[in-house]
Amino acid sequence: MLESGILVIFLIPGKISGEEYTDSLSATVRELVRWLAFRVFFSNGAGKLLSGNERWFDLSAVDI
Repeated sequence: MLESGILVIFLIPGKISGEEYTDSLSATVRELVRWLAFRVFFSNGAGKLLSGNERWFDLSAVDI
């Protein structure tokens, strides 16, 4: 949460001032946010599969 909060702080100034997002800092921050999202989703899936719970392997853990 701390990492995502810091990244969002760097994204906000351009939104408040109404300036166009063309500088390299905002592009870098956007890529870091994408990397953070990938890490969160990947670790979530890996944790479920590495838990050894059989319900995740037979895809019955989230029956609707």
